[in-house]
Amino acid sequence: MISQHLSLNELRTALTLVDKLRDSSSQHQHFRVALLSHVLRLRILISGGLWSDAGPASRTAEDALGLRYEIVSPSVSTAPTTSPTYIDFEDRFECAMALHTLVLSIISYVHAGISSESSARLSHLHALLDAKALECSGDGSIKVPHSYLPRLWI
Repeated sequence: MISQHLSLNELRTALTLVDKLRDSSSQHQHFRVALLSHVLRLRILISGGLWSDAGPASRTAEDALGLRYEIVSPSVSTAPTTSPTYIDFEDRFECAMALHTLVLSIISYVHAGISSESSARLSHLHALLDAKALECSGDGSIKVPHSYLPRLWI
């Protein structure tokens, strides 16, 4: 676990290693490992208190998962709105990555004071949890299939 007690140099080293993991996994088309690297990067930034970089990292991780949120200001429209439709993840690994990304994104946007952004993600998180998304991880571990060639060893 990475904490705020790490030096800035140690945080940069961790981020550099995650970036290398992302680059290598993308080059070898290990899309799940690339997704994991986006979530790891966001986690390192938040736990290290590097808040200015957390927002862009959050959007990158969300993009990798195909998550999009339409943020509508309550004062803009008085017309009735329909309930948003959220992505549901059938794949256990993607489900776990989505849960982590949403929790981390919510923390990031709450810290930044952007309630409309955090609210949209919190609603999606609730929808996933209501659909029993926590069952996606079973015992808490997720396998990252590595049947692609060449194999990427982590």
